[in-house]
Amino acid sequence: MRGEEVVEVKRLAGELASGDDQRAEQTAHRLAAYGDAALPALRPLLESAQVDGRFWAVRTLALVPGPWAATLRREALRDADREVRLCALRAMCEQPTPQAMADLAGHLGGSDPLAARLAGNALIRLGGEALEPLIAALREGTPQTRIEAARALAELRQPEAIAHLFAALDDHSTIVRHWAEIGLERLGQNYVFFAP
Repeated sequence: MRGEEVVEVKRLAGELASGDDQRAEQTAHRLAAYGDAALPALRPLLESAQVDGRFWAVRTLALVPGPWAATLRREALRDADREVRLCALRAMCEQPTPQAMADLAGHLGGSDPLAARLAGNALIRLGGEALEPLIAALREGTPQTRIEAARALAELRQPEAIAHLFAALDDHSTIVRHWAEIGLERLGQNYVFFAP
């Protein structure tokens, strides 16, 4: 990267924490256009005490493809601030990565329903690769975890989930049973509900 581009990337990174959300969103897109070259300038923001800076750095990461950005997005899932973690989960929905499956599965059963929903959505975006952690979460998770796992499996529509969705029809949670029924119906297994 040329010297003037390095200067511009640093300037844009400095603008991310301007306090103006519309300006920061535009800046995130401009900065993301530099790809991996923007990431060194984002690192100080990701490590700063300023929540707004961390939030917009993660928002920018959502727009940058590649393994380095994916690693930084995963790190942001453990941020101390809820809004930054939610931003990282939204970023995972936009650019899911199989390496984050365990992290995402861990968010399925947390106390934050929005975080659980976003984690489920990111796992759905991974498709069949997410079957194993979702099936494990459906079998062994807390009630909230099982709800999100059942919902995600219903949305995935993978035939490999049929037996597990049938087993979930006996779950204690009516919401888990509801999602299991929807998943089975979407997989063409709804006839079972009308059997004598």
